[in-house]
Amino acid sequence: MGETEQASKWRPLEGWERQIATLALVLPVIAACLWVVEIQYLFGLLLYTAQFLAFVLGSALVACFLNIRATKFETRRGVPWYDWLLAAAAVGVTGYIVVNYTWLVYELSKLTALRVSLGVVAVILVFEATRRLIGWTLILAAVFFILYARFGDLMPGIFALPPSSWERIAVYSFLDSNALLGIPLKVAAQTIITFILFGAILKATKGDVFITDLALNLMGRFRGGPAKVSVAASTLFGTVSGSAVSNVAVVGPISIPMMERAGYKKHHAAAIEAVSSTGGQIMPPVMGITAFLMADFLAIPYRDVVLAALLPGVLYYVAVFAQVDLIAAKQGLRGLRVADLPQLLPTLKRGLGFLIPLGVLIYAVVFAFWAPGKAGLAAAVAALVIGYLARFSRPSGADLAKALL
Repeated sequence: MGETEQASKWRPLEGWERQIATLALVLPVIAACLWVVEIQYLFGLLLYTAQFLAFVLGSALVACFLNIRATKFETRRGVPWYDWLLAAAAVGVTGYIVVNYTWLVYELSKLTALRVSLGVVAVILVFEATRRLIGWTLILAAVFFILYARFGDLMPGIFALPPSSWERIAVYSFLDSNALLGIPLKVAAQTIITFILFGAILKATKGDVFITDLALNLMGRFRGGPAKVSVAASTLFGTVSGSAVSNVAVVGPISIPMMERAGYKKHHAAAIEAVSSTGGQIMPPVMGITAFLMADFLAIPYRDVVLAALLPGVLYYVAVFAQVDLIAAKQGLRGLRVADLPQLLPTLKRGLGFLIPLGVLIYAVVFAFWAPGKAGLAAAVAALVIGYLARFSRPSGADLAKALL
């Protein structure tokens, strides 16, 4: 899905509607940061993880229904009445867990009419939010497994299983820690949010400019230099973003036009950037959400996943470099002129401090054995401090506000 198509999903909101919709986007970030520093213990609060996850889920659903268009044909600027209704339903459903989970935890197996109704509504709300954001594919897969749970006795051989009632499926999906409030949401809320915040703050403090300039200086002069700049910049930025989309958004607008001017065909330039950015998801220390899920499912420290992924990640980019060089040799493409490249010493002087947040992250994960979420937040704070120390990288209030979104 292209960036333009993704942007077209967002409603242009104004006034109080925009304020409420923005607050819904910011609340999960704030809640995640407070949770990973365990602020609840500082105030002596007894909060279950499920209550925190329900709050994050509810905020995310409200943000989706208020900010994302219901269909691509929607033309009105404000939030329609039915999306306010969906947002209210999301608050009610998740609020029920937040408020009542301290005693619900002892009665999760009871199939009361209220819980069944809330479970059905919760599943419908999540399906609708999923449809708006990524389409029908994941919904159809989820529906298949719901039907499998209900009619499993009709399956042949080893695929047969005792069927569950609709009521039990609804309550299980709603309240069980293996369903909506399960590991994927837990990893996203406790880990992914802080790492995304780290990447956003790094961009707000112009750390992305340092990474791109450094890649230009190191690789720009060689054969097929612009493409190698794309690979090097994507490698460097991938180590701190863990997101292919963020990688393309930061590096792509610079590298793709540069590759086209150097003589690369358009489809080659786009493919090189896409492949390079995708590798960011397997390049330690920050990788995609799958790496965090692996650590959680396997019950092993995240640093073990990082160490295991290091060699494959390096080999991936070595292979990309080799292919880029072969394309450049075949097409007779040269590097950029030295005069057109940023100078190394000024680049290092201006941005060398941005290596400190990366060092903080590596130390916290590999040596201090911190939880990944707390390590990501520490790196984000370090990036913010480094950014404020220099006039060049000092973020404005608008930059910080954008980072939270």
